[in-house]
Amino acid sequence: YVIICLPFILVNTALIYFFTNVSVFNCILVLLIQISLVLGYSLEGLWINILTPKFDWDNEVKAIKQGTGTLLSMLFGFALGVILYVPPFIFIALDLNGFIVLLVDSLVVSTIMGVVLFTHGKKRYELLEV
Repeated sequence: YVIICLPFILVNTALIYFFTNVSVFNCILVLLIQISLVLGYSLEGLWINILTPKFDWDNEVKAIKQGTGTLLSMLFGFALGVILYVPPFIFIALDLNGFIVLLVDSLVVSTIMGVVLFTHGKKRYELLEV
């Protein structure tokens, strides 16, 4: 997921820099925010798929698209997006830099998801019976 998204993140940041009046500092913040969010969402998806694995399938599509993990990951990702994007808008309304708030929020979420995946997720993975 991260490898697929990285080229699009770079192109997106370059387009933002060339077609808007965003400073270099804000452009770097946008790049870091996107990388952090992709990392956080991918860690969240891995954790949810460890919680709700689907081993009884006869076609790969059923394991990936029709599992409970996909729905939960999408719902959790939507809720996470709402939680992440509300505070920056409040800061922008107060004439402050919302990019910094979003970067801090996304780094906190990525860190939390990494800790949860490598502690709780690791324990759950070891208990899986394939």
